[in-house]
Amino acid sequence: KNQKTTLHAKLVWDVAAFSSQKSSSSSQGGNDDSISEIKCLSLHQGIILIGGNRGSVAILNVNKLSKKAFAINATPTVLYRINVSILVQKQFYGQALTTPPSSWLGVQNFCVWSKSL
Repeated sequence: KNQKTTLHAKLVWDVAAFSSQKSSSSSQGGNDDSISEIKCLSLHQGIILIGGNRGSVAILNVNKLSKKAFAINATPTVLYRINVSILVQKQFYGQALTTPPSSWLGVQNFCVWSKSL
């Protein structure tokens, strides 16, 4: 009963979905987005939705991995990427509106639903 069990973890894939995205927070000296939320959209197709702590959202296909030259780990394919701050700015373009800083727009929880036909 008092035996310690050692569990070994193996990295399956590495995610850097937000690192290649140029965000306004990076240019203003802020930190890059890091993942704060993950949801599975389709278990059989390997589609997941990830959200960042600075408002980035990405849809990934974890069944379609790619590996860059000289890289150790494979990365999932990014199907779609958007930033909440950019969406708000586009929605209210030309209006007298001050958008909150990207550090206030972090993704805390996802709720995913679909319309039934």
